[in-house]
Amino acid sequence: MCLSVSEEYKLVPDTLYLTVSLIDHFLSHNFIEKQRLQLLGVACMLIASKYEEICAPRVEEFCFITDNIYTREEVLKMESKVLNFLYFQLSVPTTKTFLRRQAQESEILTIDVKPGWKKGTKITFPDKGNEQPNQLPADLVFVIDEKPYDLYKRDGNDLIVNKRVSLAEALGGTTINLTTLDGGGGDDTIF
Repeated sequence: MCLSVSEEYKLVPDTLYLTVSLIDHFLSHNFIEKQRLQLLGVACMLIASKYEEICAPRVEEFCFITDNIYTREEVLKMESKVLNFLYFQLSVPTTKTFLRRQAQESEILTIDVKPGWKKGTKITFPDKGNEQPNQLPADLVFVIDEKPYDLYKRDGNDLIVNKRVSLAEALGGTTINLTTLDGGGGDDTIF
């Protein structure tokens, strides 16, 4: 019922999450007859929409959505009962709160490593480190390291490869096929 009302009136998702939270909290400490559950749901959605929405639906609209099973006075009485039970404390963490936090924690940072970056180059993402309670997040710093490669060894800016050639090839010249770092092929002529 709550979902269909939320869709019918195009309510923000926070309203639905708060509605469910209010119903859950109220039912965890109060007994209510099965035939009055819809009234509780409508009253909690009325409370949540007043709290979350810029322009909340009127009480009469909530009565209408229940095919006028409940009167305006019954909805307002249940609203009052729920609010008094909660001591008007509506700022509670809902499922949406935790989903928002998880979405923030799973941010993906991309590093576009440029050719020629040296070992030890630092890339800093300001304020993207772990968050601690009552503290600002630290900077997240990545340090470039060289990835070992089986065929080539680095010497400063040079890549060195050792290939065995015969004395005749070394004296007379020859062509050697080398695999490049990106997997392509290339020919180098030795004179």
